[in-house]
Amino acid sequence: MKIFCVISHTHWDREWYMPLEHFRLKLCDLLDHCLTIMDKQPEYMFHLDGQTIMLEDYLAVRPSKAAILSISKTIFTLRQASQPSATL
Repeated sequence: MKIFCVISHTHWDREWYMPLEHFRLKLCDLLDHCLTIMDKQPEYMFHLDGQTIMLEDYLAVRPSKAAILSISKTIFTLRQASQPSATL
């Protein structure tokens, strides 16, 4: 019997083929979705590839989520398999 593990993840390139603002909007959709899933399924994990700068970008667009993200940032960070880091 073969066992497969699927790891929900992203490696986020802030400015790759679109301006940062376009990527931030996509990021907001992604993290909104992740937060919704995490609320419903506490065992769900999403790997940020060690990039906590994504959470700062998220708050730049959604400052109203600061309270929930301060709790979720800890959860996001704890659920990551690697150490937090920032990419510029």
